[in-house]
Amino acid sequence: MPVAHVRGVVVEGRARLVPQIVTYYGIASLVAALAAYVIASAKRRNYEAWAFWCFLLPPLVIALLFMPRLGPGERYRPLTDDDDDVFRDLGRDD
Repeated sequence: MPVAHVRGVVVEGRARLVPQIVTYYGIASLVAALAAYVIASAKRRNYEAWAFWCFLLPPLVIALLFMPRLGPGERYRPLTDDDDDVFRDLGRDD
């Protein structure tokens, strides 16, 4: 079995592949976040949230690709501090 030396420590077997796996996952996460940002904005969705979640879980870009584009009046509206009616709809009286 091949042996690799990492900073004086002998690493054997699959453990020597861990840095490569972490690097590839990081690159895939960045590419997925950028793709989700572009695709979600084209589909009139919350691009910041989609970029965040696709950074954590890159395969979510596939789900975003299959989602329909929102119509002209259906664009998302970010919540603000004045949105107290959201909590009333949930049955909470804050």
